Amino acid sequence: MKKSNNCVCFFQRREIYAHLFKIMRISVFLFLIGITSVFADSSYSQNTRLSLHLNNGTIKQVFDEIQKQTEFIFFYKDNQVDLNQNLSISIDNVTVEHILDKVLANTNLVYKVFDRQIVVLPEKKSAEADENLETLLIQQQQKSITGKVTESSGGTLPGVSVVVKGTTNGTITDTNGNYSLSNIPANATLQFSFVGMKGQEIAVGGNT
Repeated sequence: MKKSNNCVCFFQRREIYAHLFKIMRISVFLFLIGITSVFADSSYSQNTRLSLHLNNGTIKQVFDEIQKQTEFIFFYKDNQVDLNQNLSISIDNVTVEHILDKVLANTNLVYKVFDRQIVVLPEKKSAEADENLETLLIQQQQKSITGKVTESSGGTLPGVSVVVKGTTNGTITDTNGNYSLSNIPANATLQFSFVGMKGQEIAVGGNT
């Protein structure tokens, strides 16, 4: 009987140790993924360089040009920020942070970079600004998208599959080629497919 009990205890301990080792291995794996993600997010903004030449333009035009040249998307509330201030800038091969520091230096605006998303707000106390930045990002990260799919001749296409790439969120165009999707991330890509026609992908970006 003693020998049997000892065997049972041995196997129970081994199962416990195996379970703990599995948990530790998963934890380390998730930690490494998190670290990799942080470095990936920061490396894009650090490694992406662009040139910008604008004479007597506006801050809004600077933002538009950055979005054209990169994968960055700007978020801001029209009633909180004034982007119509005039400026001239001529700069080559610099990071987006360098440009924003220069453009917003004499304004009351601050910015914060979240991966490929840049939130712009009026300058406030640090803690309050951070809280508002993240709130604004969450509010504007997802949007509703509507549109119409047409063929090259201009005729509408019913029955076209429209899916958010990498998800199961999708719909099919109605008899007039119209479609509508909700809860779409701003950095999403829509995939359009129709039997007998070549598929197409379109980045949502700042479009609605």
